[in-house]
Amino acid sequence: MKKIRLLLLLVIVYHTVKAQSYHALHGNVYGSGLTVYNNPASIVHQPFPWDLTIFSTQQKAFNNVATVKDYGLLGTAKNSYVEFNRGYYGRRAHYQSDIRLFNLRFNIGRDRAVAVGANLRHYLHVRSSPYFYTDTLQTTNQFFNLNQLASVPIGASAVQSSWGELFFSYAQTLYENELMRLSGGVTLKAQRGLSGGYVRLSNGYFEIRNDGLQPYFVVTDGRGRYGYSSNYDRISSEKSTWQNIKDVMGHTLNSASADLGAELLLRYDGYVRQEDAPPYNWKIGFSILDIGRNQYRHGRESRRFSGFKTEVVDSILQYKFQNVAGVPEFNDSLETIAAGYRGINGNFIVNQPTRLVVNIDKHVTQDFYVNANISANLRSSTHDEKYAVREMDMIAVTPRWEKRKLAAYLPMQYTTEGKFWVGLAGKLGPVVMGLHNAGWIFTKNAMPNGGFYLALTVRGWKFRERDTGVACPDF
Repeated sequence: MKKIRLLLLLVIVYHTVKAQSYHALHGNVYGSGLTVYNNPASIVHQPFPWDLTIFSTQQKAFNNVATVKDYGLLGTAKNSYVEFNRGYYGRRAHYQSDIRLFNLRFNIGRDRAVAVGANLRHYLHVRSSPYFYTDTLQTTNQFFNLNQLASVPIGASAVQSSWGELFFSYAQTLYENELMRLSGGVTLKAQRGLSGGYVRLSNGYFEIRNDGLQPYFVVTDGRGRYGYSSNYDRISSEKSTWQNIKDVMGHTLNSASADLGAELLLRYDGYVRQEDAPPYNWKIGFSILDIGRNQYRHGRESRRFSGFKTEVVDSILQYKFQNVAGVPEFNDSLETIAAGYRGINGNFIVNQPTRLVVNIDKHVTQDFYVNANISANLRSSTHDEKYAVREMDMIAVTPRWEKRKLAAYLPMQYTTEGKFWVGLAGKLGPVVMGLHNAGWIFTKNAMPNGGFYLALTVRGWKFRERDTGVACPDF
């Protein structure tokens, strides 16, 4: 039980300091090295000779399972409560988070730049087949009775992956003339898988029977597998908390990944003095991010099962699983009814959220810009045989007013789950803060869907000369 509590604690910590979509920084004129996470080529176009992001974090969440009622950021939680949503539909939940520490970007001359840093990242995806739910359900029989007319078998899937990474990025100008500047960049990452897990359940069929007294249900088929990273097996109540943390972190596996990107900057034409021109007219970027995977060793309680020894009555399910307090107890109960049942050994792979990103930034007038970001996941988190995590981003449009030390942003995004969020963000000196869903402020039923980001960045004391033309040759 202590192992489960520690695992839940780690998940809660990740989610309260919470990935990848700092929308206010996309295409940012006075940005920072954090733009490297959307396109490694972008760091060569930054206006300061160097910048250091001491700390940044982001969280993003979506679920259609439960809602926090009667609470917004401007109110109090006195009368708030959690309501589980009723009805017949497929349940989904997605969480992604990151913590970035001491991310340094540095320009080498005018045409090259590098960036380094350390990050912690976390993803969780849960999905189920459609089923009916009401808050009056108390027994397995009631659940089956409510869902006996469902047209699809019961199934569910989940995948979770957390890792730490050290990265090195390099970008340089590839081609330049009076009207354009093309840059390319690459990021290489060395990482360790800190926590991983998955669940795959399918073919959950059941039938109604009647013995003359009252209807009952029997489960006629079902199969699945579930696994977790073996470092959690190192947790013991006989060890100190610090020793448990050391053992969990010390028994992890190495892996690697990479990002690739290119960015094209189009300048204004027709200015008598190029230094009077805005920084650019258009900025267009293409990138493929998180090309790689994390690997984990199966924990000793990982299992696979298929079918049942006999038809399992709903009351037996209620009896065997209602008081389960952990994975070992769950396995003991499952073994008594499963026809095919065995442990899972070896390693398992969770692919990273590989995606294609197109970013277009347009100068409108004076200090006003509009940014559009399109992200296409190249891997599925619901594939039956392969495990992968993915980003929630799909399309984001961000109008912004921006100066060196002061900025305001209005990010609007359409997510992979078909949700439209209008956010808010601002910059004051070295601090950038933003919300993915402004409903957290203006309504009382938006949480937990949305999220926030925060970044603290210090920059070089000297502003680079504006890149409005080809550098003059040395004489």
